[in-house]
Amino acid sequence: MNVDELVRDALRDQADGQPPPAPGFADGVLAVRRRRRSRRLASAAAAAAAVVAVAVAVPMLDSGKQDVRPSGGVEQTSVTARPDQSPPRDLIAAGRVALAAYYTFRNVEQSADRAVSERTYWLLNPETKKYEKADRWSYVAVAPGLKTAAVLERDLPVSRIGPLDLASGPS
Repeated sequence: MNVDELVRDALRDQADGQPPPAPGFADGVLAVRRRRRSRRLASAAAAAAAVVAVAVAVPMLDSGKQDVRPSGGVEQTSVTARPDQSPPRDLIAAGRVALAAYYTFRNVEQSADRAVSERTYWLLNPETKKYEKADRWSYVAVAPGLKTAAVLERDLPVSRIGPLDLASGPS
C-alpha cells in the first residue's frame, strides 16, 4: 500500500461516518455563490463610482485657490514679518496673502479638577492694518479673501451665529 491508497481509504472511512447531506444542500451552496458574485459586482461598481467622484471633485476643490485677495486695500507685494512682536500687533503678510486672524488661549478653572480652554481672537482691521482684540466671539473662521468670517458668540445660548463683515473692520 502506498501513500495515495492510504489517504483514499482514510477519506472513504471518514465519509462513511458522516450523515448524508440535507435536501437542497447543493441549491444553498449555489445561492451563496450567486450572492457573493452579486456583492462583488456591487462593490466594484461602488468603488468605480467613488473613483469617478473623486476624480471630478478634486479639480473643483482646487479651483479658485489663485483668487485670494486681501480685503480693504491691504495690498502687499513683499513679505511683512514681525519677529519682534509675539503675539503680533501689526499686519503679517507675504505677497498677496495676509494673516486675517489669530487666537490666544488660556485655561479657565471650572472646579478643582476641571478647566476649560478659552480662546481670545484677534482680527485684522484693514484700515489700520493692526490686529484688534475681539473677545466677543468664542469661535471665528475667516473665509478666503479676508472679507468675511463665520462667528459664534461666546455665551450660550448665542444671539449671533453667522457671517461677520471684516472689510468694514472687526467688531
